[in-house]
Amino acid sequence: METRVAYGAVGLFVVLLGLALIGLALWMGSGITSPDYRLYSIYFSESVSGLYVNAPVRYRGVPVGEVRQLDIASNDPERVHVVVAIVEGTPIKVDTRAQLATQGVTGILNIELTGGTRDSLPLVSENEPPYPTIESTPSLFERLDNALTEGVATLSGLNDRVSQILSPENQAAISTILHNVAGVTATLNDNRERIDRSLEHAERMFEAGAQAADGLPETLSTFRTTLEEFQSLAQELEATSVRFRTLSESGETGIRDFTHVTLPQINALIGQMQALTENLTRLSEELREDPNSLIFGRELPPPGPGE
Repeated sequence: METRVAYGAVGLFVVLLGLALIGLALWMGSGITSPDYRLYSIYFSESVSGLYVNAPVRYRGVPVGEVRQLDIASNDPERVHVVVAIVEGTPIKVDTRAQLATQGVTGILNIELTGGTRDSLPLVSENEPPYPTIESTPSLFERLDNALTEGVATLSGLNDRVSQILSPENQAAISTILHNVAGVTATLNDNRERIDRSLEHAERMFEAGAQAADGLPETLSTFRTTLEEFQSLAQELEATSVRFRTLSESGETGIRDFTHVTLPQINALIGQMQALTENLTRLSEELREDPNSLIFGRELPPPGPGE
């Protein structure tokens, strides 16, 4: 009889203890509330191997949600459709971007959210399909793979170009060019003295041209002075003619004065006119024979013995 009472007491104690533990758990859990989530779609064009359902979603490294669904996009088999649940209140904007990131060296993937400027509009979700889409960007491994692929293609193209440049035809053409360059160099070396003399002659010619240019103003000034003297003599001759006409009308006294005074002056003027005419004639002949002398001046006479 005592044994039955002991078993009954133990059983009652266990039942009461279990109810107490259940009540304690319910009481402690009554203050815990699950966060509200907003669902978004993300489409990836690269492999998502290593990503799994319930994988974490981080916003700039801070956990803000988890992966809820993974499947192939129904309208594009080249893309993977991922549905993520983001804690309500997370600043998901229209310019927020998602990319795959690895957790350490294990190869397990998670989704990393970046971007989202302060002034951009929020990306609102009503938790009903179709969910708003967060644009994706290539992951680090995808960018490295693309860069390596482009680098290999560039190297392959460079190898093809080098092979074309080093083809037998181009090698023969390059050899011919080098041979021609060597021939031109040898020709220049053989005619070095002649080239030096030509350069010296050219230098002298330039110096002579400079000297002639320096002497040109003096030649033009002399020619201008000669013309002015000729004009002055013409004016004096005209004045003398007027005086001769006046003296002729004045009678014998004028004739006597003309004979003793004016006539010698006329003779002197005629002599000057003849001399001036000879100078102009000689200058005209020199210009006709050597027109360059008007610009470059007269050539110097050859040096005499001992000069």
